[in-house]
Amino acid sequence: MLWFKFIKIGYGSGINQVGSGMDRVRIKSGYLSNRIGFGWQAYHAKLATIDNLKKRGFQLVNRCYLCHCENESHSHLFFQCSFMRLLWRAMMLWVGITRRPRNLRHELEWIYSHCKGKALLSRLERTVFVAIIYHGWIERNYRVFRNLVRDVPTICKQIQFEIMCRYYGRVM
Repeated sequence: MLWFKFIKIGYGSGINQVGSGMDRVRIKSGYLSNRIGFGWQAYHAKLATIDNLKKRGFQLVNRCYLCHCENESHSHLFFQCSFMRLLWRAMMLWVGITRRPRNLRHELEWIYSHCKGKALLSRLERTVFVAIIYHGWIERNYRVFRNLVRDVPTICKQIQFEIMCRYYGRVM
């Protein structure tokens, strides 16, 4: 309802261009959360991974901060990194999915085709998908900027806690 209100106000006053005041009002109102913006950046491979920063001219040593084995790229970080594979496996098993994720576009196609509707399980699977990517990126940033290392079970517990609070309002 809130979204329709801002659309009506924006179009009614002639403010409907990109970068207009209407966009700023929606963002300031909390309509777009940090995770939605993060999801957009992840989908379009616009996150500041080392390979993207090198393309912009930064001089950095290219290594994955999570597994320390390969060069950090968008596809490696979220789907090929051994640390992230463990996180994917643990969280997918938590919701009863046994398949192995391949890449972001393939996973989004799978989500759109298998997790339709408003059923609790469908909503839970979609939320877990976004939470894995988001918390994987947060863990990477903790290691880069705070020199803080957490293990997979700790991150899984944090994701599970947030999801339980979101859907049940309490921890079970």
